Amino acid sequence: MERLSMNSGVKTQLRDICQSLAFSSLITANPNRQKRCQQAEGKNIVRRLLFTHLLLPLALLLFSIGGSVFLDLDRRLADLIFALQGGAWTLQHHWLTETVLHSGGRMLAGVMIVGLFSALIASFLRPGWHPYRRALTYLTVTILISFALINGLKAISGVPCPWSVARYGGSTAFHDWFAGFSGGHGCFPAGHASGGYVWVALYFFALIHYYDRRYHALAIGIILGLAFGIAQQFRGAHFLSHDLVTLGICWLTSLSAFLLWFRNDFPTLSHITRVEEK
Repeated sequence: MERLSMNSGVKTQLRDICQSLAFSSLITANPNRQKRCQQAEGKNIVRRLLFTHLLLPLALLLFSIGGSVFLDLDRRLADLIFALQGGAWTLQHHWLTETVLHSGGRMLAGVMIVGLFSALIASFLRPGWHPYRRALTYLTVTILISFALINGLKAISGVPCPWSVARYGGSTAFHDWFAGFSGGHGCFPAGHASGGYVWVALYFFALIHYYDRRYHALAIGIILGLAFGIAQQFRGAHFLSHDLVTLGICWLTSLSAFLLWFRNDFPTLSHITRVEEK
């Protein structure tokens, strides 16, 4: 019985393979059908990307922001950080937080941008870099848009930094960003953390050229964003939700640009869904 069951299973697999080969040859012989199948495959990839890369991260992000805002985690965490420093922002001008992670972080972000522009220029000048030109252009444009959105919001938000709030030794009343912008330059969203979080776009670059290293690419943006963001929270420059919103802007910008930039290539990117299904 066991041998019969195994033989039956082998026959089923062989039949499926033969049917698949016959179907593939039929599609190849019919260009219109092949085009429809490619379009269907592209739509399937978009649906899976929207679920795994938009809905799930967005739900997690909204949950985190909701907890920070509506459970008052912003102020509770700021209270804890302020108390740990003895009721003052003693780390505001500390060599590690200010010199290394803030000033040094800005320099690092600048060097990375210069490196990106250099790679983009090389993709136009060096034949060996030509295959990367389109993805590098996507990466450059996406990062610039993310920076523009975040700095644009900072220019009109008027949301004070923790160190400016009377609760923490400043002279300004606490103002929740979700209650509305008061106008003028503010500390929302987190600008310095964006120097790290904009690089989550590397994940989508890796989806095209280095699929097996996509999570390594994602880790670059997440780790840099966390390092810059946490340093600024300990300096009294931002509340937790400021960093979370910055991360959300960078991720959604990267995803939206990816879906638009490579929308005609999805039929050839079936590995994106097939590997994840395994």
